[in-house]
Parts: sequence; C-alpha cells; structure tokens
Amino acid sequence: MKSNSTTSFKNTPVTTSFLISPLSLDYVMNLLFLGTTKTTFTAVKTGLKYPKDFTIKAIEDNLLKWSKSVKMINDVEVATKIYVNNSLTIKKAYKMSIKKILSSDLEKIAFIKSKPATTKINKWISDATRDMIQNMIGPGVIDKSTLMILVNCIYFGGKWKDPFLKSLNCEGNFTTEDGSTKSTEFMNQEVKLNFSSSVDELKGASAVSLNYEDTTVSMLFVLPPKGSNLKSWLSSIKSINWAAVDKSLEPTNVKLSIPKFNITFETDMRTPLENMGLESIFDNNVHLAKIFTGQNAKMTNLLHKTLLRVDEIGTVAVGATALGKLIFFD
Repeated sequence: MKSNSTTSFKNTPVTTSFLISPLSLDYVMNLLFLGTTKTTFTAVKTGLKYPKDFTIKAIEDNLLKWSKSVKMINDVEVATKIYVNNSLTIKKAYKMSIKKILSSDLEKIAFIKSKPATTKINKWISDATRDMIQNMIGPGVIDKSTLMILVNCIYFGGKWKDPFLKSLNCEGNFTTEDGSTKSTEFMNQEVKLNFSSSVDELKGASAVSLNYEDTTVSMLFVLPPKGSNLKSWLSSIKSINWAAVDKSLEPTNVKLSIPKFNITFETDMRTPLENMGLESIFDNNVHLAKIFTGQNAKMTNLLHKTLLRVDEIGTVAVGATALGKLIFFD
C-alpha cells in the first residue's frame, strides 16, 4: 500500500519533534474509503493521491496485499478493530469486505454507555501496543451520537544486528533546529554499515542504514549537510525516492555516534487532512452509503499517537490511529 499521509504535514507549522505512522493512518482511511460514495469517494481518492480510475475493488485488494505482506516481516505486529454502534445495521457487502481483510467481524458496542465503551477500546489499544499507548480515547470523545470507531495499531520491536555497547556511551552536544545545543547521551560503535557521506536525493545529506537481526527491516539515519539550516534543507526537498537513497548507500567502515532517544507524539489529524483537501469529510455531507443507510453522519476527528524508542539493544516503534468518531447528526 502506497502511503501519502506524510504530505499532510507539508504546510503545518512544526514547533517540536513529530512522529507519524503513515501506514497506520492510511490503513484506517482506506477502511473508511471502502464505504464511501459520491463526493466523499472523490475527495478521499484525491486526498490520498490515488489515480482517477481507482476503484473500491482496488482498495480492497491493496488492503489485503498489505495485510499479507506485513505479516511476513519479523518483529512487526498489526491489529485492527472496528467498533459499531449496537443499534446500527451495517450493510452485508461492507461486513463481508471487512471480514475478508481483517479475518474478524465488526464489534457491536453500546456507545451510549460512554465510560465502559471508552475503557474497552483503550484496553484493546493498550493490549495491541504492549501497553506502550494507553488512554488514547479521552473523556468526551465517545457519546451516544457515536456511530463507528475504526482503530489500527502497529507495533515493531527489533534488535540491532550489531548492538551498541553501553560502556561506550558518552555525553555529547546535540544541535537543535534553532542552532542551540543540548547535552545528550550518545551511543558509539565502529562497524561496517551501508553509508553515504552525500546523497543527491537528500540534497547532500549523509545517511546510514542500521540493520535489525532476523528481519529485512532497517532504520535509516539522515544527517543534514554540515552548516545547513534544518528548516531550509527540509524545504528544499520536494519528494524523496527512497529506493534511490537506498541504492546510493555502500558498505563502509563507519565510526558511528547516534543519540539515544525516546519520542512520543500525539495529534488530531483533522487539520493535516484538511490541508490535503479532505475538508468535506468533516462536514455534514459525508456519503457512506456502502456502510449503512438512513443515517446522516460526519467525521469529527482522527486521533493519532506514536512512540519511538532507540537504545543500545534496538528499536521499539508504535503507532495507533483511531477514526473517532463518525457521529449521527440531525
């Protein structure tokens, strides 16, 4: 599944570190996409940058292909759940598509009992992320008007092929976006890695790829060109061909020093989605006739929460997305 969610932040001011899981976001949006018709179908298709001739069948095929491919990657766990108001009748075709993709049924829930419903969904998210993401659905998100909540969680826990020795850690200065420095614990090693001191695709930045054991997944670290302004450098990059970046890296003996860090990020993706041209899915004209009939509905928000921890042993990366909520309106 091609992911285009990162483009949603292009015109969004950033004053701190941010971390998103494009695949988690796209997965939830495509599950909603399966049920759209008319102008909502066109808006989502355009916002996610799909071809004009893209069809609902192609969406289903993409979701199935992605679900199967991600299961083949070691250390990756994906879980998806769709909670439905217990008074709502869902169309048979949509239920069949969801069961085919997720290998599970939609779950009926009494949203009118908002506290128990919130607790149940938050526990599911916590379990799916090994307790890394808790209380994602806050008070007031669920109420009697809630129609559906679609949730996706992705967990990755990988150990470095060449782990760092903690005894080699040292304090060093990390340069922030505004040019100031802060004392940070750095991990150090000398090892042969795929590396380039200047990647054309990244406007001259250096890049190094760290492999994980027992998996085809790797982590790419990018260092902007020396003396460059981070904001200006990022603005100069219009798009990135990651295959070209990977191809430019060559096995090299590297003296590597990277910070040990832990990042958490939480946001409502409504504004970024509106920046992508998806304003219409938040108004009162959402067309979801392939999911249900006889109800007026709109989407109020799209919650997204992530965590990334990098240490001497490896990496833990977690993403959770909750389309919360589709609501009834009069």
